[in-house]
Amino acid sequence: MNRNNRRKLKRWCLIGVLAVMGLATLWHFLYEWLPCGFLSVFCPVNESPWEHVKLFYIPPLIWYAVMYFIAGWRYPNYAFACAVSLLVMPALMLLIYLACRALGIDSLPASIVNTLVCIAAGLWVVYQLAVFRRKLHGPVFTATAFVILVGLFILYAWLTYYPPAHFLFWDPRKKLYGIPH
Repeated sequence: MNRNNRRKLKRWCLIGVLAVMGLATLWHFLYEWLPCGFLSVFCPVNESPWEHVKLFYIPPLIWYAVMYFIAGWRYPNYAFACAVSLLVMPALMLLIYLACRALGIDSLPASIVNTLVCIAAGLWVVYQLAVFRRKLHGPVFTATAFVILVGLFILYAWLTYYPPAHFLFWDPRKKLYGIPH
């Protein structure tokens, strides 16, 4: 890819950090505003750390679709890059959350910084893998991206309705696991 195309993709990834952060902020409250079964799979249903990983599913996907039409279509690795980022963001969020918890840091500003760092890391992964010189596309990579996308959907749905009794799934405000009844 030429330098101008890479620069354009990088610019849209940087813009995407703010766009996804904005979408994720709205997404955080969507289930509270419109409590329905369909949204419970995609939106946080409580204030547990696990439910907040859902902020790294649909909001980035919306941005990735927009970005595809702007610049991503030029990069054969783009779909796989986006799928990998959907794994990186929630994993990093939980790691940062656990580190903060171990250090006794539990505040709204820390959570916002955590979210921002994870979104930036996810979009950095998209950029790096999209422009990667090695082939990360074709049937195997497309299937892997699809499995990641569907697998995350199933995982989020399952763990929303059947959360384990683990502190990552505990809502400290409502004193419950899973969906408030």
